Amino acid sequence: MSWQQRVDDALTARRVTDTLRRRYVVSQGAGRWLVANGRQYLNFSSNDYLGLKSTSADYSRLATGSDAFWRRQRRVGSYQRLFRGAPGVRGGTGAMVRISHARCCFISGFAANQGGHYRLNEKK
Repeated sequence: MSWQQRVDDALTARRVTDTLRRRYVVSQGAGRWLVANGRQYLNFSSNDYLGLKSTSADYSRLATGSDAFWRRQRRVGSYQRLFRGAPGVRGGTGAMVRISHARCCFISGFAANQGGHYRLNEKK
């Protein structure tokens, strides 16, 4: 049996058992929703899967809620416990506490990663 025949047989076996991986072409670009084969999916591969980029009212509510949360945590003094012993963070609790005092609201996971890395690496 030739190599090509073995590959064809393996692909046929996967099609029969419905284990052949299928990749779909995404033509609508970045956005909150993805439509494939007539079904709608939440698009986690988008930079805006939360849909905050297009809705400024939601973004402002998120920012307000974030401010209120951190004010409560500072008043109670429990915010230090949230970050104590965080794995992979240099500088111990103090470094994380300084980061937590600033409000960080990002419109996407990609922006959050960029902002988080920036805040962790900035010089004090």
